This record gives sequence, structure tokens and C-alpha cells, in this order.
Amino acid sequence: DDDSPGITVYSFSNLITAEDGTTATFTMNLNSQPTKDVTIGFLNQDLLSYESNNSILHVAMEAFARQNPTSSLATSAMFNAAINYERAAKNSSAIAAHNVVIQSRDKAADPLKPKSRRIVAKLYQDAGMLEDAAKAYHATAVEAGKDPLAANLFFNSAVIYEALGKNVEAVQNYESYFAT
Repeated sequence: DDDSPGITVYSFSNLITAEDGTTATFTMNLNSQPTKDVTIGFLNQDLLSYESNNSILHVAMEAFARQNPTSSLATSAMFNAAINYERAAKNSSAIAAHNVVIQSRDKAADPLKPKSRRIVAKLYQDAGMLEDAAKAYHATAVEAGKDPLAANLFFNSAVIYEALGKNVEAVQNYESYFAT
């Protein structure tokens, strides 16, 4: 077991990509538990430019969280993976990673859960999963309680329910919006 910093790359094919869409598939494992964010850079073939790929960062974070579920860093690694998936426009992966945080029994997840729930509501909306988005916005608004953000969450839920033709739910959320 090597605990020195670094990565191990496994590949079953050439690691060559091209502008024509040729891709390379490989697996990367961290050799030790990171103490900071992990960034991995790539050099192109002519070695004249350095390319950094944020998508590797979220994969590494998620891999760490899944490989080390009892680590005190696992929940924050999964949350950070979810944020980076979102930034990389990988919404289904972001939703899945946020749901891991939301369902976590780890106490360290508690402050991250409301953030994940709010982000998931927006991701549902962006994905066109409007009923899920409306429900998620409503649930996060209720969870927010007296937080000033609750009004916006109720409003988002109301607008989406109204667009779906679910007028009873829309009115309930508009009433909650005006009451907060």
C-alpha cells in the first residue's frame, strides 16, 4: 500500500485524442488521501501548451468519496464533485452526487444538505424535470424556514406549478411566498 502522493493511471488502449473526436478511456486512482483539492494537468502532443481539465477533478473527488466512505472528508469530496459536475454541465452526474450528500447519515453532511437540495431543484429545472423541480423548490423553501431565501424558493415552486397547470399547488406556494 503506497501512501505517497500521486496518481495511478490505468489504460487498456492508447491515450491519444484528436480534434476529430477520437477519445481515450482510462481510469485514475489517487495513491493517497488528498489534503487539498486535486488538479491534474495534461500536456498536448507538441508540448507547447498546458491544458487543465476540470472534469478530472470531479471524477477524482467522487472516486475518493466512494473509495473512502468512512473518511471525514468523504462528504465534502462528494459535494465538491457534485459542484464540479454541475460546472462541467454534467447535470445527471451532479444530481446523483448531490443525492449522495442528501442521503448521507454522516453528521458532516448536515450543513451541506440544504445547499445540495437547492442546487438539485435548479438542476431538475434545467433538465426540464419540472414537477421534480417544483417539489424540490417547495421542500427547500419549507426547510429554509425564516431564511429570506425561502420566499424565492416558494416563488420558484409556484411559477413552475402554474406552468404545469397545477393551480392548487401554485396558489399554495404563492400564498407561502407572500406570507414570508
